[in-house]
Amino acid sequence: MELQELREKVELGNFKEAIEIVEKYGETKCIEATGELIVHLMETDHPRFRNAIAIALSDMGAQEAVEPLMELLEDPKTVGNRGSLLYALESFDCSKHAQKLVQFMCEGNFEVSRQSYLVLQACKDKISMHEREWCIGRLQQAIDELEDKEQAAFLSEAIDELFGE
Repeated sequence: MELQELREKVELGNFKEAIEIVEKYGETKCIEATGELIVHLMETDHPRFRNAIAIALSDMGAQEAVEPLMELLEDPKTVGNRGSLLYALESFDCSKHAQKLVQFMCEGNFEVSRQSYLVLQACKDKISMHEREWCIGRLQQAIDELEDKEQAAFLSEAIDELFGE
């Protein structure tokens, strides 16, 4: 597959075909496309295209996508479209981003909160003791401040599941 074809589809605004190309890169684990996909990931304002790229990078096992994905999660343009970005992170070691992920658990909507939990679940054994202590403190603070009993119960269970001994 030619990266040039992907560039052309994007330039023409033909995102349906661009997504099909990206999905093929993911299916075939075309590592050579990683750099180009990360560029498109960061530049696009098209949520479905961005999500397709994130999933393809995950399917490819492109660990270098973690930093750009984490950066995008904090970008206002991704509000309301963060679930797939977090889903893509599940297959990577995100332990050094535990604090940000806990913030998303505490402050994100239902999908973002639960998906952040799943990302942390996948890397919980690699989170440093210092990070674990911070995360527990932040979760406890959120529990104390929450009026939503269901969310508070979820965060309480998360402390036990993610950081319990």
